[in-house]
Amino acid sequence: MLIAILVALLALIFLGVPIVVAIGAAALGGILALPELAPVEFPRKMFAAVDSFSLLALPYFILAGELMVRGGMSRRLVEFAETLVGHLRGGLGHATVLANMIFANVTGSSVAATSAIGSLMAPEMKARGYKGGFVASLAATSGVIG
Repeated sequence: MLIAILVALLALIFLGVPIVVAIGAAALGGILALPELAPVEFPRKMFAAVDSFSLLALPYFILAGELMVRGGMSRRLVEFAETLVGHLRGGLGHATVLANMIFANVTGSSVAATSAIGSLMAPEMKARGYKGGFVASLAATSGVIG
């Protein structure tokens, strides 16, 4: 069954269907093809997936990151990271990764680090000629490293 869903997904993508629609259509086809997956179970499973204490703490970590941005701690952290690796080729990108790693360790949350350092570094990276997709991917992935 999994192979059929993947084949349907790839076929829809190669036909030019937007990815979000292709994923949704392939998933819906898989759900309807398996009778043991009762549609009434999905709301319960979706609620159970987001009903956790660890997800409850996430907004507070993001708030902590925002307070560090407003307080100037993250700017000093970025300056420290630029001092360490700014002389390398692509130094601003390296500094973004290093600052995200340190910030994620300080706050304990990669989401807060990505939010704080990414919002701080993205305009500067774009101003220095980095492409938007690269900036977003670098900010998103470097927070997870820490």
